[in-house]
Amino acid sequence: MWRMFLNSNVGLLTYALELIGIKGINFLNTPGVTLGVLVFISVWRSFGISTVILLSAMQNVPTELYESARIDGCSEFKQFFKITLPVIRPTVTFVFVTRLIGSLQVFDLIFTTTTGGPNFTTESLVYYIYTRAFSTTNRLGYASAISLVLFAIILVFTIVLYTFMFSDREQRQGRRTA
Repeated sequence: MWRMFLNSNVGLLTYALELIGIKGINFLNTPGVTLGVLVFISVWRSFGISTVILLSAMQNVPTELYESARIDGCSEFKQFFKITLPVIRPTVTFVFVTRLIGSLQVFDLIFTTTTGGPNFTTESLVYYIYTRAFSTTNRLGYASAISLVLFAIILVFTIVLYTFMFSDREQRQGRRTA
């Protein structure tokens, strides 16, 4: 769908831009533009589920906390930073970790729109693994080794972020018991 929408000859976006006088933008073959377009598409795809998860977390913040803060004279700005964000922090961390892992595993978007081009500027690590394993050189061992490196990178990111999240929770619980 995105490939048809962004097509430089008959795409809907190209047509709309030509109506207002902007011509000649090739969204999927211009090195400076293509990566930005892919980032936009990726954010667009994951925006909905991330929003639903964060909205659900925000709706589960106890209303008593807000009532107490209002009685104490806290502004809505302070309430957001002193109540809402600390309470939904585990959910924000979860969404951040899953989006980070998802961004490191991008394959389908690149495969269907740009096939790594132009000049390999949009080639992700997973697409690189795929091309080495199955398309160009049939180097399965090399691709397997890169896959293990990708796994290690994702594992390190996940451990660091969850350690950050849970160490803060333990510190807050320690303050409450002390």
